[in-house]
Amino acid sequence: MGELDHEACIEIFKDVVREDGENIYRQDWDSGEFGVGSDMIYKFKHWFWWEDDFGFSGPYDSMIEAFPQPFIAITKSTVMIHCTEWDIDEIILNLRPVDLDDDRFIEINGVEYQVSPAGEVNPAY
Repeated sequence: MGELDHEACIEIFKDVVREDGENIYRQDWDSGEFGVGSDMIYKFKHWFWWEDDFGFSGPYDSMIEAFPQPFIAITKSTVMIHCTEWDIDEIILNLRPVDLDDDRFIEINGVEYQVSPAGEVNPAY
């Protein structure tokens, strides 16, 4: 038998999580320049997995543990958040502006909100 290719096994596992897991959190961002992307959390087999441009990590016991910091960072590049595990109030409770100079308009679960640099979140009517 040949030697086990660990890197190939990890890539196969990531594909299984993406395909068979549930994408429960997505945050899209667009810097307006060359940077655009999404940060995601998958739920697979009762565990949570984080994926962003820097890589894939997990397993975590809870969704909040999967975030790189214990809150949802809102930056000047954030454009959208979609979460199936938390309602709007829970999402807003966990938002924190990071290096935000001006109000930011973002879509949260299909509704547009205005986030201030002080962390105030209001519907954008």
